[in-house]
Amino acid sequence: MGSQKQGPNYSMFNFVELFDDALNDKPIADLTKAQRKSFYQKFEHEVSDHMPIWIRLPLPE
Repeated sequence: MGSQKQGPNYSMFNFVELFDDALNDKPIADLTKAQRKSFYQKFEHEVSDHMPIWIRLPLPE
């Protein structure tokens, strides 16, 4: 959908990846099981597990 210059575009906010980028030096997939568990415990009760989506639609011409 996003390949056209004026076409619609959409995505989602992946909080796990955003937090991982901010807090870790390597991708979450490269962490050990214990490191991932510790990482998730830092925010598991404070952040929704739902990943909000967004969409951008072009204005009619």
